[in-house]
Amino acid sequence: MLGALWRRDLEYFKEAPWRTKKAFAGGGVLFHQSIHLIDLLQWYFGPVKFVEGYIDNLLYDFEVEDVASALIQFKNGVIATILTTTSPVQNPPELTISSTKGIVNIKNFKEGGEVTLLELTKISWRLIIRILVQKGKYQNTHVIMLHKF
Repeated sequence: MLGALWRRDLEYFKEAPWRTKKAFAGGGVLFHQSIHLIDLLQWYFGPVKFVEGYIDNLLYDFEVEDVASALIQFKNGVIATILTTTSPVQNPPELTISSTKGIVNIKNFKEGGEVTLLELTKISWRLIIRILVQKGKYQNTHVIMLHKF
């Protein structure tokens, strides 16, 4: 999953008004900020087979999008989800890759990257499930499905 919250307050757009015009900017958050992380996904997983997406203006009344989401299926079977916005909330972009063998989380790209690796085993999956059940996140039917997964 690719989650990218790019802090872009109104001043960012006022200092360069062309960023709000589709004819000059080409697009908004998906085109200008998130395209680099999308390139990274293609570099990791190869050619894209299918994309379904949504863009909108939820924060500002501009010609370009300020929020976007997408579901991407790569030809090798990997599925990625993208959620990106120019919300003024201060959060660095983050890329999380989850698989049956583990989880890789990459953040703070501008500062050279901060990578966290979590190798998953049957024991760690059971521990994660147990914690989620104790916190009331899953009911018993979900636990049975997660154990089979």
